Amino acid sequence: MQTRIAYVIPDENPFTDWEITQRYAPEGTITEQIVQKHSAAIAKVRAVIKQAELDGVIP
Repeated sequence: MQTRIAYVIPDENPFTDWEITQRYAPEGTITEQIVQKHSAAIAKVRAVIKQAELDGVIP
Protein backbone atom coordinates (compact mmCIF):
# COMPACT_ATOMS: atom_id res chain seq x y z
CA MET A 1 0.00 0.00 0.00
CA GLN A 2 1.39 3.38 -1.02
CA THR A 3 1.15 6.29 1.39
CA ARG A 4 0.24 9.68 -0.04
CA ILE A 5 1.58 12.83 1.52
CA ALA A 6 -0.06 16.19 0.99
CA TYR A 7 2.12 19.22 0.47
CA VAL A 8 0.02 22.20 1.46
CA ILE A 9 0.70 25.90 1.45
CA PRO A 10 -1.65 28.35 3.17
CA ASP A 11 -4.72 29.52 1.22
CA GLU A 12 -4.29 33.18 2.08
CA ASN A 13 -2.09 35.29 -0.16
CA PRO A 14 0.34 37.26 2.01
CA PHE A 15 1.45 39.32 -0.99
CA THR A 16 -1.83 41.12 -1.67
CA ASP A 17 -0.21 44.30 -0.35
CA TRP A 18 2.69 44.10 -2.80
CA GLU A 19 2.84 46.08 -6.04
CA ILE A 20 5.51 46.10 -8.73
CA THR A 21 6.09 49.80 -8.14
CA GLN A 22 7.44 48.95 -4.68
CA ARG A 23 10.46 47.33 -6.31
CA TYR A 24 12.11 50.73 -6.69
CA ALA A 25 10.33 52.48 -3.81
CA PRO A 26 12.31 54.90 -1.67
CA GLU A 27 13.94 53.49 1.44
CA GLY A 28 11.55 53.39 4.38
CA THR A 29 8.47 52.94 2.20
CA ILE A 30 8.28 49.23 2.94
CA THR A 31 7.84 48.63 6.65
CA GLU A 32 9.52 45.98 8.79
CA GLN A 33 6.08 44.46 9.41
CA ILE A 34 5.56 43.92 5.67
CA VAL A 35 9.04 42.42 5.30
CA GLN A 36 8.42 40.03 8.20
CA LYS A 37 5.04 38.96 6.78
CA HIS A 38 6.51 38.27 3.35
CA SER A 39 9.56 36.49 4.81
CA ALA A 40 7.33 34.21 6.90
CA ALA A 41 5.27 33.31 3.84
CA ILE A 42 8.38 32.54 1.81
CA ALA A 43 9.71 30.35 4.63
CA LYS A 44 6.49 28.29 4.61
CA VAL A 45 6.71 27.68 0.87
CA ARG A 46 10.42 26.84 1.08
CA ALA A 47 9.69 24.31 3.85
CA VAL A 48 7.05 22.58 1.72
CA ILE A 49 9.42 22.42 -1.25
CA LYS A 50 12.28 21.14 0.90
CA GLN A 51 10.10 18.39 2.37
CA ALA A 52 8.97 17.36 -1.11
CA GLU A 53 12.63 17.18 -2.18
CA LEU A 54 13.55 15.10 0.87
CA ASP A 55 10.65 12.76 0.14
CA GLY A 56 11.83 12.38 -3.46
CA VAL A 57 8.66 13.89 -4.90
CA ILE A 58 10.63 16.56 -6.78
CA PRO A 59 14.31 16.41 -7.77
